[in-house]
Amino acid sequence: MPKITCAIISVIALTLSPAAVPAGAQESAPKIVRSKPSQPVEIDGVPCAAGYVFRFEATRTLSQCTLARDASVHNADLRKGSTVALNPDGTIHHVFLPGTTMVGEHSCRGGGHDWMTHFHPNGELRLCWLSRDEVIQGVPCSRATFPGEVFGRKYATTEFHENGALSSCVASAATDVGGRHYDAGARVTLDPDGKPLPAR
Repeated sequence: MPKITCAIISVIALTLSPAAVPAGAQESAPKIVRSKPSQPVEIDGVPCAAGYVFRFEATRTLSQCTLARDASVHNADLRKGSTVALNPDGTIHHVFLPGTTMVGEHSCRGGGHDWMTHFHPNGELRLCWLSRDEVIQGVPCSRATFPGEVFGRKYATTEFHENGALSSCVASAATDVGGRHYDAGARVTLDPDGKPLPAR
């Protein structure tokens, strides 16, 4: 995928992410320092691959690195090659998966910095970009595609509550949920008990 497309997808993901830094907040963001170990190194229990590693300067705790092996990072099971970025409190800010990856029962897009994935503090998936249409809790959820995001402004994120229940997705086909009808392409938004919420 060309570099410009990667940048566009990353911007889309950051825009949609509640964890994204608000405009004007960068001045108060903690300072981060970079190093480049020649061998894999474990930092705060995270197995980092050789190459660039980022730490928060004030605490020397891990900010970001690429995993040297499969690992459970702050409750999330991640594959080797995933790039994980942490918040100062050690929780996951976001993850770039090494490629299309099964996260639990869901096939999430990845590869480089093209598609950003998020997790809840308990390790449950919070947001991913599906690589294929999936029926989740009876809801037909749409896959994310580059043309759809950039040219169709589809923003086909699939999101989950902390209990693992579906929170929101774009319907891949017309469907009825909890007595409410959704056309194909409409966003379905549910509460943790699976009941429809007002469109957002």
